[in-house]
Amino acid sequence: MKQNKLGLFGLAALTCASLLAACGTPAASTSTTSDDGTDTSEKKELTAVEKVVQEAEGMAREDLYKKAAEELGNKTFHWLATSSRGGKVKGEFVKALNEAAGTSITESQIDYQTTVDGKIYTFLNAEVESGNAT
Repeated sequence: MKQNKLGLFGLAALTCASLLAACGTPAASTSTTSDDGTDTSEKKELTAVEKVVQEAEGMAREDLYKKAAEELGNKTFHWLATSSRGGKVKGEFVKALNEAAGTSITESQIDYQTTVDGKIYTFLNAEVESGNAT
C-alpha cells in the first residue's frame, strides 16, 4: 500500500511537470453540448494542458510512465513540490518509471526542489510566463 502511494505521488508529480511543459500552446477545437445533450455549436479552443489532461485521463499507469519516459528522454525532469516527501520517493519513482517504460533513467536526471507557504504558485506562474517551462 505504501509503495503504491509513493509511486502514485511520483506519477502525479511527473504528470504535473508534463502539463506544465505543455502550457500555453493552443490545441484542437471541440464543440460543446448543453445539459440535455444538444450541440450548442460553440467551438472552444482547448489549451495544450487541457488536451494533455484529456489524453491522460484514459491512460493506464504503465502507459503514463511510458509516455513520461518518452517525453523525458535525456532531459532533466524538474520536480517542484510543497513538501519534503517527494525527495524521499524519488528513487522509487525512478525505479517504477524504468520498470514500466523499459528505460534507464537515473535519479540524477531529476532536479527536486521544494517550496512552502504558497510560493509554488508564484514560482510556477513565473516559469510559464517566462516561456522557460520545459
